[in-house]
Amino acid sequence: TLSSINPMGAANIGAGACMALRRHLVNDLRLFNIELGVGTAARSGEESYAFYRLICLGYRIDYDPDIVVRHVHRDNVGAVKSTLRDYSVGTFVFILHCFLRHGETHAFIAGMKWFRWHHLRQLFAGLRRRKNAQPLDLTFAEIGGCFYAPLAYLRSRLNDRDEYPPVDRSVEQEAGVS
Repeated sequence: TLSSINPMGAANIGAGACMALRRHLVNDLRLFNIELGVGTAARSGEESYAFYRLICLGYRIDYDPDIVVRHVHRDNVGAVKSTLRDYSVGTFVFILHCFLRHGETHAFIAGMKWFRWHHLRQLFAGLRRRKNAQPLDLTFAEIGGCFYAPLAYLRSRLNDRDEYPPVDRSVEQEAGVS
C-alpha cells in the first residue's frame, strides 16, 4: 500500500522548480493532472505528490547539485507574504490529499508536528521579539494558509472534477499499489 512511506519524506525531497521525469510516467500516472497545482485553489503541492507517488511505486529520485537553475525571487514584502501563504496552503493540501485519498495517517501526524515545530515556534519567537524572528505578518500569513487548506482542497477538487477524468489505476495495480 502507499502507507509504506511517510508522505512528508517525499515532500522533503524539494521543489519541482527544476526536475526531469520520464514522459511515460507523467502521462501514465497523470502525475500533474491533479488538483494540487499552481493555478488551482490549492496553489502548490503537485510536485510533492508526484515525488510521493513515484517513491511509493519504487522509483528512484536523484539529486544533482551541479545543476543550477535561475529562479526569480519576490522583491517586496507583499509578494513574499503571498508566496509563504500559498506554500503553506499547498503543503497542507498535500497532507490532506495523502490522508483522505490514501489513508496516510503518517501525513496527518507529520503535518501537525510540522505546524507545532515550525509555525508555532515562529509565532512564539516573533511574539517574544527574538533577534532573528521572522516578522509576525509573515508568520500569520503562513499560519493562515494552514487553516485555509481544507477549504482550498475542497474548492480545488470541486473545480477540477470535470476537467480531469478519473485516473486509470491499471498502472498502479500492476505495481501492487492501492
